[in-house]
Amino acid sequence: MVDGQESADAQPTADEVRQRVVEVFARSGVDFSPHVHEAVLDYETAAQVRERFRLTGTETKSLFLRGKSGRHTMFVSVEGQRLDTARARAALGEKFSIASGDELKAVTGCEPGCAVPLGLPPQVTLLIDSAIEHEPRLILSPGPPTETIEVSASQWAALLSETDSPVVKY
Repeated sequence: MVDGQESADAQPTADEVRQRVVEVFARSGVDFSPHVHEAVLDYETAAQVRERFRLTGTETKSLFLRGKSGRHTMFVSVEGQRLDTARARAALGEKFSIASGDELKAVTGCEPGCAVPLGLPPQVTLLIDSAIEHEPRLILSPGPPTETIEVSASQWAALLSETDSPVVKY
C-alpha cells in the first residue's frame, strides 16, 4: 500500500468483486435481489439452489482464458455448451490456454467455480457465446458463491452494455 492506496497489482477481495457487480447493475438500471444459500461451486449444488428458489433460468458458466499475448479473456456461455477452441481463437485473434484458478482469483478476485462475468477489470475481454441470446432467463452469481441472481435476457444485454470490459461475440 502506498499513501493509503492499494497497489494496482493487489488481488481484489470478494467484497470488491461484489461491489463491482453492484456498480454494473446500478449503471444499467437493473435491480437485483440475490438468493443467499450455501456456496455453489458445482452444477449439482447449483441445481439444488435452482429447485429450492424455483429459479427458471439457465445457469451461466464462465471459463477464464490466457492468450498467448498474456491478455485475459472470460468465455461466458450457458450450462451444457462447450468452448469451440478454433472458433474462439478466430474471435480472439490468438491462441490461448485455460488459466489456472489462482490466476483467475489474482486477476479478477473471483473464486474458481464461481467466476462472475460482470464488473471485471477493463483489461479482461468478455467472449460471449451466442447461445446466451437464446435463453429467456439466465442465472449467475453477483460475486460471492453464496449468492445467486436471475435476470431476463433483456436485462443481460443491459448489464453487458455497462461493463468496462471489451465484449466479443462468439
